[in-house]
Amino acid sequence: MREQLLQIDRDLETLRAAESLIYYRADVGDALDKDGLKSICARRRALFADPANVALAARLAKTSTDPTERRMAHLLSLEMLGAHLDEDPEVLKLRHELEAAQYASKDTRLTTEGMRSYLSSIEKCARERIRTANALARREGFENYAVAKLAYQEYSLPALMRTLDEVAPLYRPEAIAAIAGLDAPGLSADELDRVVKQRLSFTDEQFRADDMAAVVERTLAAFGVNWSELPISLEFRPLPWGGSVNALEVGRDVRIVMNSRKNGFGLCTTVFHELGHALYYAYPPSHVLLLEGREGREGLAEMWSGIVERAEWLDLVMGIRGSDAKRILEETNRISAYVTMTFIREALFELALYDDPELDFAPLWHALTKKCFGFDETTGVYSDFVFIWPMDIKDYIYIDLIRSALLRRLESRFGRELMQPAVLQCLISDYYRPGNLSPWHERLL
Repeated sequence: MREQLLQIDRDLETLRAAESLIYYRADVGDALDKDGLKSICARRRALFADPANVALAARLAKTSTDPTERRMAHLLSLEMLGAHLDEDPEVLKLRHELEAAQYASKDTRLTTEGMRSYLSSIEKCARERIRTANALARREGFENYAVAKLAYQEYSLPALMRTLDEVAPLYRPEAIAAIAGLDAPGLSADELDRVVKQRLSFTDEQFRADDMAAVVERTLAAFGVNWSELPISLEFRPLPWGGSVNALEVGRDVRIVMNSRKNGFGLCTTVFHELGHALYYAYPPSHVLLLEGREGREGLAEMWSGIVERAEWLDLVMGIRGSDAKRILEETNRISAYVTMTFIREALFELALYDDPELDFAPLWHALTKKCFGFDETTGVYSDFVFIWPMDIKDYIYIDLIRSALLRRLESRFGRELMQPAVLQCLISDYYRPGNLSPWHERLL
């Protein structure tokens, strides 16, 4: 493999690790180091803008006879396009302002009034980021940012819209059932999420944050892995979201930080989703350029939530069986349907804003809530996710499809009992180590 390509790969890993450390420190309570992030992104932009690197990626993507080298060069070309869009200095300035505001809102956002005040404070910045991203995309020859980002992620807008149209009817009935009898119109999106997830409140004592490390240890033992020997740590902090994973050194130092305010089976499935990310970084491909894209990483992580959401796991790890297990799984399925519909709403919200950045946020959210859930939202509070992680919400829709397809494939090979060492070895050898050798829609969907 060309030494120049390998050097680019090493340089990207150095930058990725430095960025992960900054976000980890913010997760555990430090102020977000916006200047540090700005410096890292400037160095990455310079790497991608180097004419020699641009020419190398284009040439190897077309002419290399080594399939892995050709794929790495193609992915590098896509990363270069992504950097033009997502690491432009003005876009980064706006993103880091939004991120810092979100970290600072972790307490105030717990109420509707607090969330409304927070959204009002970021609206100008959020709208400017959308406008700026669209301008950058048009400069690259795309209709808008959404179309451009889908292109560099090896998707397309028509394909995404088909997926949304196909998936929504499958989840809407259970999603509506999940909010039946609740004062949904008078609750903000975050508040409704919390109330819906209270359907599993009867599991709060069975699945406590303090016990999660032991639960993880018992689960991994069934797969033939000693938790204490993995390069993974688990800690709990008051985060404004469920949890996160930062690989400070891929394969050597991977850190999970979970929201310390949570208990219950919902917390458990989130812990195992984040564990899925951590396991991927513990058994990574040999080159950072071959790390899975977001939808692949999220899909492989969500597969571990899928392991937990099975009668086999509840029985073997927790000793829960019969009607008790059935109740947990039925409520989880209903909540999952609701959550997926919230992702669909957010994806439609975001796509509409890139199509017309001047739309009023709250009325648009109201209309899409009516479309997806059938009620008239009255709080004027909408989600901020799409402003900070643009065009990433759609990955949470795809990952459910990846998770289902992957679990079916594992069952066809190993049978219904998946908690065995051979399953983890299959994941490592067939999915983790090889890396992003082809788009996921070609592999499983």
